[in-house]
Amino acid sequence: MAINRIIKLGLEEEAHRLKSQGLSDYEIARRLSELCGQKITQSSVWRYFNQNRDVVLRRVKHREEIVQKAINGRIDTVRQLLEINAATLAILEEAKNSGDLRTALRAIERIEKQLELQAKLLGDIQEAQTIVINVMRVES
Repeated sequence: MAINRIIKLGLEEEAHRLKSQGLSDYEIARRLSELCGQKITQSSVWRYFNQNRDVVLRRVKHREEIVQKAINGRIDTVRQLLEINAATLAILEEAKNSGDLRTALRAIERIEKQLELQAKLLGDIQEAQTIVINVMRVES
């Protein structure tokens, strides 16, 4: 049996991406043809997905598992962060009530860091890359 043209041209990932967007086999064939500059027929697309059905299902299931782990991990991380925030606030209150200003200031600093981390985890703050440009002066 001949190797499917989609596999031969290394277009599997793009084919799956298009299929996951709900495109028809005809539309997938047209877009893949445009992408690689070679003719890919609707039947090639149909054969690819029907012959590789188990592979497609495994790939979808694997992605679902990854997403689920990411969601569960994020929820757990946020829950732990909220618990740490509550404990830090309790320390701050106790330090203020006892007049321990040094500990109170340290607790405030910790709360600031925790709030920043929480905002980053929830996507409220985007981490920006720092670019350092080294400029050398050449004297002549």
